[in-house]
Amino acid sequence: METLLSCLRNNEKAVLKALCAASLDNMDICMLIASRELPYIVALQKSQDPEIQLSAVNLVANLYQQACIPATYRRRLLDTSIPILVRLFEMGDAPMVLSKLISQGEDLQKAAFASGVIDKLNILLSNSLGSANRYESALNLTATLSLTLDTHRKAVISAGLIPHIIASFQHPNAKVRAAAAFATRSLSRSVCILRTSLVDAGIAGPLFKLLNDSDESVQVQATAAVCNMVLEFSPMKKIIMDQGILPVLGKHALSMNPELRTNACWAIKHLVYNAEIDTKKMVVEAMDLDFLLRLCNDGIPNVEEQALEIIRNIASGGSLSVELILRSEQDCRNIFSLLLRKLASNTNQLISPAIYVIVHIAAGNTAQQQFLFQHDNILIKSLLRFLSSLDKDIRLGVVWTIINLTHSEENTDYMESARSARTLNEFGFLSKLLKMKEDRVMDIRERVKNAITQFSIQGIAENHAIEIDENMENEEFA
Repeated sequence: METLLSCLRNNEKAVLKALCAASLDNMDICMLIASRELPYIVALQKSQDPEIQLSAVNLVANLYQQACIPATYRRRLLDTSIPILVRLFEMGDAPMVLSKLISQGEDLQKAAFASGVIDKLNILLSNSLGSANRYESALNLTATLSLTLDTHRKAVISAGLIPHIIASFQHPNAKVRAAAAFATRSLSRSVCILRTSLVDAGIAGPLFKLLNDSDESVQVQATAAVCNMVLEFSPMKKIIMDQGILPVLGKHALSMNPELRTNACWAIKHLVYNAEIDTKKMVVEAMDLDFLLRLCNDGIPNVEEQALEIIRNIASGGSLSVELILRSEQDCRNIFSLLLRKLASNTNQLISPAIYVIVHIAAGNTAQQQFLFQHDNILIKSLLRFLSSLDKDIRLGVVWTIINLTHSEENTDYMESARSARTLNEFGFLSKLLKMKEDRVMDIRERVKNAITQFSIQGIAENHAIEIDENMENEEFA
């Protein structure tokens, strides 16, 4: 590499291309290049030779991806690199390089949009006989440009790119099909577009076929796109459900590819989010609770998180929903054991969804609530330390659990709520809540007030709070 860098000034074109290839996704090489020749490479972006310009910007993009360019250079990316790529759009890898570069930030996406890249994309995608690589790059660029900003998504729609995207679902090149699914995923992040333009274009059916594509990378992107289309407010949810999405997602959840497993679980999670009880029953019957529990112990944190979120969403909604995960004694043992393990994982990514499963069980009927107090209250005790968590969602989840367990209405068992309140106080929960009155998060402060009021309603005043030894707490529940 040292030899190659030493030749840069004598043979710019050839050496730049070699450096681009060597530095792609390689931090060590990127750091070496940046430390030796960054100012010169940045200057080459203004070369009179378009090939040298393109290669220089490509190399800058590689370095930027590996965080090897100082923040002070970011303005140059906005003012120089992106306009150059848009101007050279018809040349070779320019769409690919632009897609790679703007993936690094919303301000870069705005700069590309302001440089008129949408019109360039329309021209490129209208030429279905062009290079498959450039076509793929154009679709990936469309996806990256539409990742976060609705104004960009609407511009893509207005430019008439959706028919090109749908037509690309049938392209003979798998990378093109995957890129088309990626573009669909980005556009479907807009609720408005999801409800109008994508429905009007009839995208659900063609996309569904990609779920069973012969290429796994296409399946990964198509499953990710479907995630947004099965949410409660999506008019395409019923269409996709009717086409038989559950068996397909079940198959993908068994894939050896962790990304495909994650996306499949993500889609199932969205299917049952705020869903009717019949939909939840259908999912539990199709997936099988034991199968979902196995996914919760997948070994890949992203898969486990989404599988836990499925169980969380199934249990949400009251006792009928909770019953779906606590149908038998064996289910109860399995869920109890699962929750204990996840709370002990020391991984917030898994602790948070586990706590919200507990929140929903605590919102169930009296028998379901008492499930949480079995085995000498070990599960409830394990929650105490999470009131001190740095993660606001985790703290909030525990407070909601307390509220649900101590709340009573006319048609609920007041005696059980009072007993739960006394037990929670004995373990130090009220004492902890009193210390959280000034929590830095307003929503938590409000819920803490609600929880303290619940203790008062159950006959436990603030001056009756039982404080346990902090050292004992940390030793017992760490």
